Amino acid sequence: MYPETFLPYDTTRRTIIFTDMDGTLLDPETYSWAEAEPALTQCRRWSIPVILNTSKTRSEIDHFRQSIDLPWPYISENGGGIYIPPDCPVSLNVSSGQNKTPGQVAIGVSYSRLCQSLERIAADTGLSLTGFSRMSLDDIMALTGLKPEDAKRAANREYDEPFCLNTPGPDALTRLQEAADRLGLHITSGGRFYHLHGRFDKGTAVRQIEKYFREAWGPIRTIGLGDSDNDIPMLAAVDIPVWVAPQNHPAPENISHLRQSSLSGPRAWNQVVLSIINSSYSDR
Repeated sequence: MYPETFLPYDTTRRTIIFTDMDGTLLDPETYSWAEAEPALTQCRRWSIPVILNTSKTRSEIDHFRQSIDLPWPYISENGGGIYIPPDCPVSLNVSSGQNKTPGQVAIGVSYSRLCQSLERIAADTGLSLTGFSRMSLDDIMALTGLKPEDAKRAANREYDEPFCLNTPGPDALTRLQEAADRLGLHITSGGRFYHLHGRFDKGTAVRQIEKYFREAWGPIRTIGLGDSDNDIPMLAAVDIPVWVAPQNHPAPENISHLRQSSLSGPRAWNQVVLSIINSSYSDR
């Protein structure tokens, strides 16, 4: 468990870690974080917030964060929602005007609008698209490898509609994006699916949470770890961006000071985070 009080270290610049889940903190096939546990243990020791920033739903994240002991705020559905758990160790000043419910900040547009918009985009482009809202639990399980209860949590969406593009072509994504733009929406590419959502991204939510922590703590240093295109806005928003994708998935070229591990997934997460923590806190 995280200690009730922070261990003494340089309070002029506390560290916060923002991380993607699938393919980054979690193994892309087994969904295990075991290989990252040594670094997670050190984060608990030093009370370093590990903030999940993922395309997963609130239901999925809540289940996961309790298993892994993460009491910190988290970001759901590609930046659509920010949640401050009741057990968060830090009192954060979240404006009541932004709250959908206590501890929740809604950035994204409604899920019903997204589902209707995906149908319209399919009609406008003539492309065959299948969104989560049209999939059975068996379909979701087959596509993701999730167990039934986990698939139910994945289907409980609020701000982001994952979908499959069944008729790919050289200009398909461009056509989709143009159709989404006309509706005031955006499409990003994740590890397994494309995602339709409002004009926000993981970086939008990162900057909002940074604001909360700066108001509570003063100066902070932020680290971001990701492996997919939809992680790029998050990496662009942090002080230390880290790319942990396999070598056959080239790192983005437009992120300054990007770090890249020779490993991938939770093994890379563990290597990079331990290196940063040990260089910063080992002598404190």
